[in-house]
Amino acid sequence: MKICIINPGVGKTYQELTNTLSAIEPPIWCLMLSGFLQRKNPEIETVIHDCNIENVPFPFADSYAIYVAGHNPNASTQLMPEVIDICNKLRGHKIILLGNHPRALPELTMAQTGVQYISDREMFYFNKDFKISYADLDYLPILPWEKIQLLKYRAHNWHCFGKPERSYGTIYTSLGCPFHCPYCTVKGSYRLFNMDSVDRELATLYAAGINNIKIADELFLFSWDHVKAFCDRAKDYGFNFWCYGRADCIRVKHLKMLKDSGINWIALGIEGPKDPKSGKIKAMVKIIKEHGINIVGNYLVGTDDDPLDLAVELNCEWANFNPLMSFPGSNLWKDGQSTDWEQYCYYSERCNPVGGLQTILRRDDCFSMYFSNRQYLLMMKEKFGRGVEGEIKDMLKTKLKRADTQPKGE
Repeated sequence: MKICIINPGVGKTYQELTNTLSAIEPPIWCLMLSGFLQRKNPEIETVIHDCNIENVPFPFADSYAIYVAGHNPNASTQLMPEVIDICNKLRGHKIILLGNHPRALPELTMAQTGVQYISDREMFYFNKDFKISYADLDYLPILPWEKIQLLKYRAHNWHCFGKPERSYGTIYTSLGCPFHCPYCTVKGSYRLFNMDSVDRELATLYAAGINNIKIADELFLFSWDHVKAFCDRAKDYGFNFWCYGRADCIRVKHLKMLKDSGINWIALGIEGPKDPKSGKIKAMVKIIKEHGINIVGNYLVGTDDDPLDLAVELNCEWANFNPLMSFPGSNLWKDGQSTDWEQYCYYSERCNPVGGLQTILRRDDCFSMYFSNRQYLLMMKEKFGRGVEGEIKDMLKTKLKRADTQPKGE
């Protein structure tokens, strides 16, 4: 039996950002599914088709599995326009959908795509009778990197500030999150992978010449015995890592260990100034910077807690201003919301977040004002050099179109 595992890609929803700015991330969930299937039944053949990389027809297969997972834990819904298009092209074939969005809205997804199967777990497999069964992942399978064109992937522009190239790998060391934020779609138990299996994948990426790696764990900086074990393995490779963390979970005594292991960027959920943790966040941002680690500040736009003044005060090396979305699978989702999934894509011309046009225009204004701020540009020039300052100014020339508005700087 041959199974084609498809990464649907972002399509046109990222507009011109896909030219040079956004990352092209290896399809880590497709790789894990492939490794999982082959461990369950070595006689099954799998191929991976990444629509972000391959502009060719889908290969013939007995079954097609589409993994609806994007750049961040909430990006599943943002891929649905492409998923629906792919399902229309493959109509008549056996198709299995996996990922947060189809798992949250199985009946609607079946109606919109015409697929026969939706996994209610992270993985699927065929049992001895070749009937489909579903399972969650509690170990890291051997990832078949040879099934993708690894050297065609590209790290984020900010991840490589001051670095000569943008080769990119992705790794999970854990799954799930012990917290339950209302706007987040991450569900399921918090599971740690065996560190020997993580080290195996790091060694493979090192041998392939990859320099920049995303630690994709929804919350990497939480279980510190696990983090310490990772750092002990990672420190000799010389990778440039980034990872997710929370200010209230970071232990100052371990920051040097993180830096020494190659963790050069931490993405923090900062949200806005009314966050009860904002005082601790300010202090932690200062301490993290003092240890030579760069920060990605993630802010929410669309509440009554405008984040721009706090963002300018913290002056993180990068900032994401995310419009508040009520994604399927989050606690904010309500029956009767729009099912025009392109409206849930942050960078789509037709983006329609909570608060509508006012929210998305404020998001774009925050982005432009933050990255053109003199204090920020001076810091970046001093830290990374005049070339990076020029990159940021060039980035602002890229325009995002928004429905019924003039283009805004991105």
